[in-house]
Order: sequence, then C-alpha cells, then structure tokens
Amino acid sequence: MLRSTANAAAGTVSHPLAHDVAARPMLRWRWKVDRVVQKADLATKAGDDFAARVYVFFDIPAESLSMGQRMKIFLARSVYGATVPAAALCYV
Repeated sequence: MLRSTANAAAGTVSHPLAHDVAARPMLRWRWKVDRVVQKADLATKAGDDFAARVYVFFDIPAESLSMGQRMKIFLARSVYGATVPAAALCYV
C-alpha cells in the first residue's frame, strides 16, 4: 500500500511497477479523498487544482513517435536520465 498525506500542501509518492501489459492490460487502484478542492476547474489553468491524481507513466516504441517527439524524449533523457517516460496518463 502507498500512502501520502498532506495538510495545505502537496504530497507525492511514486512506485515503479514491472507489469506485462500484454498478459494483463489493466491497472486498478482505489483512493480516498477527505475533501475536494471547491474552486477546482480543470478546464482552466487558474483552476487546475485537485485533491488527488494518479499518473501512469510508460514507454512506447520510438518508431511510433514523430521526429519532433523523438527529439524531445532524447533531449529529456540526456538531461534527466534514461527513466524519463515517453508517455503518460493522468487521472484526476
């Protein structure tokens, strides 16, 4: 179990997951939020606030990326390391 608690601040927990997507193409989790952010409005940058979110980072074959995307990933990985993901999903 992963847990993050924050009072009037942000908290982060990360966990690498070795997962055979071909064998089990699903990811499942549960979360509990004690309070929602009343003024949250994900449609605007100013209201981009949330009580919880889950990022799922993964890699995809480089040949499926455009040349510009490949260059961005190459640059990011040369600066931050080989573990920079090529793609992400964010659940809010």
